[in-house]
Amino acid sequence: MNKKSQYFIKYFNELFDRLDENYYNPRYDLIDELLKKSKFNDIIKLGDNRILKRIVSGKTPKGIKYVENGVPFLGSTQVNDGRVHLETAPKIPIEIHNSLLRSSQIKVGNVLITIAGTYIGRCAVYNNNDECNCNQAIALLPEFIRS
Repeated sequence: MNKKSQYFIKYFNELFDRLDENYYNPRYDLIDELLKKSKFNDIIKLGDNRILKRIVSGKTPKGIKYVENGVPFLGSTQVNDGRVHLETAPKIPIEIHNSLLRSSQIKVGNVLITIAGTYIGRCAVYNNNDECNCNQAIALLPEFIRS
């Protein structure tokens, strides 16, 4: 049985000087709306280098093992409806959270934005005191953007 292959080509000159033709998404406007409605008193523009240099994304180390009792490890599916769903997150050992994944620890007041997959553009403010971490599908806006 011969099946015909199908593919799509987008030529560079059709991108209109953009490296990512899908950069803008109306969901990004929702991020701005959430920030305006959040507990932040003063928002620095997201394009400001003081913000850009401090935004981090999580990571998933090779060979990571999930545990039953550990620190929630958020992915894009856990950020939805303007809130974080810790109950559905897999858990990682506290030792990994405090060492290898130290840079992606989530703190109260961080804004979480999904940056990968079909859930791109979802966001929520983390308002939980429990320890938490995230994978590379989540960007963390630091708490320092509060006044």
